[in-house]
Amino acid sequence: MAGGAAAVAAREAIEVLEVLWSHGRDLAAIAPVSASQLRVLYILAGDDGINLRTLGDELGSAPSAVSRMCDRLHALGFIQRTPSTASRREVELRLSDKGVA
Repeated sequence: MAGGAAAVAAREAIEVLEVLWSHGRDLAAIAPVSASQLRVLYILAGDDGINLRTLGDELGSAPSAVSRMCDRLHALGFIQRTPSTASRREVELRLSDKGVA
């Protein structure tokens, strides 16, 4: 019986993944951002006000690559960069109203 329940759970998981994949593919066709940039937006949605170094650590990316991605997202109006209250050399990254939408 346990094998039957596992098979049912596996089929249901596959169905969910297929729906999510299809939905993601549809969104990607109209989204003005890359998958990597979308990951940045997702991280910022959960950790508002982080700096570039922390974001880079979460992405596993070099600071220069993260900075370029954030430059593009800022130019598109999806994120805001504000001076850090902790250090004059750092900026805090937040989603803009457009980024939240």
